[in-house]
Amino acid sequence: MFQGFESNPSHTGDTCTPLRPMRPPMLPKSKTSKKAHKSEHKKKRLYEEWYFENQLLALAIHDLGASTRMMAQTLSEIAQGKELFSPSIEAKDFRVSKDEEDG
Repeated sequence: MFQGFESNPSHTGDTCTPLRPMRPPMLPKSKTSKKAHKSEHKKKRLYEEWYFENQLLALAIHDLGASTRMMAQTLSEIAQGKELFSPSIEAKDFRVSKDEEDG
């Protein structure tokens, strides 16, 4: 009747209890929720847009003939939130459309 059980004298209850408690069944790994998944993609997309705009800005400053040191100083001031000047050319004007890529 109590086959597979061993006596455990240190246990205060029944003397015929298993020495090792049974493990609970393995639970499946939780997947990332849909909302968290969307949030990850949104953060990645925003970072890529920010990075692209900063690259365009760095190229524009470099094309204006600024030295590397001056360019680094200007970019650090922009990162600190200082408004240096009002650019007459928007960064979006530099983006290449699909028609221009093909032609």
